[in-house]
Order: sequence, then structure tokens, then C-alpha cells
Amino acid sequence: MPRTFSEEEKQHIRNSLLEIGKESFSHYGLKKTNIEELTKAAGISKGAFYGFFKSKEILFFEILKQEGVHRDNILDKIIESKKSTKQSLKMALKLGLDLIHDNPFLAEFYNEQTYAILKRKLPGNTLEAFMKTDDGLLLIFTKKLQQKLHGLKKKPLLASGIIRSFFLLCLHKKDVGEEVFSEVMRFYIDAIVNNLAKGK
Repeated sequence: MPRTFSEEEKQHIRNSLLEIGKESFSHYGLKKTNIEELTKAAGISKGAFYGFFKSKEILFFEILKQEGVHRDNILDKIIESKKSTKQSLKMALKLGLDLIHDNPFLAEFYNEQTYAILKRKLPGNTLEAFMKTDDGLLLIFTKKLQQKLHGLKKKPLLASGIIRSFFLLCLHKKDVGEEVFSEVMRFYIDAIVNNLAKGK
């Protein structure tokens, strides 16, 4: 008979799986991470895992939602700063890119193969809905920039779409060319800032 867990135990196990999962996905990637290793590290059976998450892709997605806090913090700090629109926009693009580069879990999400697996295996339109939420946050950010500084040359909806497309380029690092990718992204940062923001 399967073991039943108290509410406290359930919360502890769930938190452990999120923590262990993040470490494993960051180190091995989504494809090479297997549920048996996750459950062994968490001290539960493989069957018990499915009482917490229906798949390793769902676990990955839950961690991804948690990681969004870092992005939100960056955007809030930029809005609260006293920088010009150009400086604010450049900072947002650079810090966002640094976050993807320096956070192994986010770097794994922006891996083309991982993204394709999530799109295929997550239920319904889970990933698409998440990306739309992300788009909404970028729109809020660009609207705040416009309201605070009146420094955008383009409408916030167009500005947020351009910023979103910039970060989606991270999914095509190999297509762009890994040896020139950083230089290409620096070029796009300057191009976006100069074409979207007024002033110095």
C-alpha cells in the first residue's frame, strides 16, 4: 500500500523536488534528467513523484515560474531608478541577457531543444500562456517607461514586441553562430535602444 504523507511532509517533499530538480536541470539539462534520480535524491519512490508532479516537464515549468521573480525584480529596479529611457532600456536588455547567461536553469530553458520538448510535452497551451504572460509584463514595463519618462519613439505594444523578439534570439544561438552570438546581441542592444528610446 502506498505511503501517505502529512501536509507538512508533502510541502517539504515538493520543495525538495523543486530544489533538486533545479540543480539537476541546470547541470544535466531537461532531456538527461530522469525521474528516478530526482526521487532517489528526495527520498521518495518513483511512483510517489507523480503525486506531486505529473511529469518532469511539469516540474521544470514550476521551477521556471519561480525563476520569473528575478526578471520582475530587474524590471522594478529599472522603473524605480532615475535613469533616462535610453539608459533604462539598455540596462533592461543587458541585465536580462546576463540573467539568462548567468543562471544555468534559465540558460537551459532558452536551449532550442529544451524549448521544443516543453512545447510538445506540457499540457494544452501551458507554455504559450506563460509566454503571453511574459509578453504582458514587458508591455507593462514599456508602458511604465512611457508614462514615467515619455521617452519612447514607438508605441509600448510595438516596443514590448521588439524586446521580446530580442530575448527569443537566445533560442537560436546555434543558428546565429555561437562564436559571434555575444557580439550580435550587443549590436541588437544598441540598435533597439537607438530606435526605441529618445534622448541620451
